[in-house]
Parts: sequence; C-alpha cells; structure tokens
Amino acid sequence: MIDSALFLISAFDHENSEKLRNETRPVHLDYISKNNHKVALAGPYVDENGISVGSLYVIHASDEGEAEEFINSDPYSVVGLFRDVQIRRWRLVIDNIHG
Repeated sequence: MIDSALFLISAFDHENSEKLRNETRPVHLDYISKNNHKVALAGPYVDENGISVGSLYVIHASDEGEAEEFINSDPYSVVGLFRDVQIRRWRLVIDNIHG
C-alpha cells in the first residue's frame, strides 16, 4: 500500500478573472502555507503578458480523493475561480528544477 503519491493538479481560470484571483490571493497563499507539508511545487500559469491564468500544483496525497479534497478546499476553488481542474497521478523521473 502506498502511503503517499504525487499528484499533478492543473487548474485553469475563467476568462477575465484576474480581479477575483488577486482579491483571493492572500487567503489562497495562507491555505498553501498551512498545507505546505502536502505541496511539493506550485505556481501560476501565466499568459504572454505575465498575467496569471491558472495554477499548477504537484502535491503529496494518499489517493485521488485526497488530491480532489485539497483542490476543492483551496480558496481559489471555493470562490469559483477555476473553470477546469484536472488531477493526475504523477511520477517524478527527472529533477533538474534547482539547477
């Protein structure tokens, strides 16, 4: 039995929701901070102008249900920021992110 696996969560914002994202950002960051033991990597998708248009998370979870609970409890989800969320079990093979 696997205690924890990695899950990749891709969440894409509704069109023209930059204001909602910015207003919700402080409580979202607090949520991420309180759950930092689960979060391996996270950050926003950005468009060609550097505007955030979604979020990418790599999290530790016991199963897909726990990953779904994590994203559904994120304040961005609670306020309805995301138009589409995809959750996939993921395996790290190459790690060159830190240089």
